[in-house]
Amino acid sequence: MATDRSFERGDVVKVNENVFYYGGKTGTVQAVNIQNVVVRLQGGTSTPRNLCFRRWELHHVETAPGEAAKVGGR
Repeated sequence: MATDRSFERGDVVKVNENVFYYGGKTGTVQAVNIQNVVVRLQGGTSTPRNLCFRRWELHHVETAPGEAAKVGGR
């Protein structure tokens, strides 16, 4: 498989550019189920909100080669 589609809570992800309105935005994974990933988007003018995306609409933000970024857990 060319891209890693496994997401975990706390992963920092970016919405693919081709997704309407939210393309290019970055967020943190809040929850994952079989088809969907719930992401809390960062920044912007509105309050951060949890939004549901399909797995293929997201990709990990790379911090180092082959290593996905993590946000401190609670």
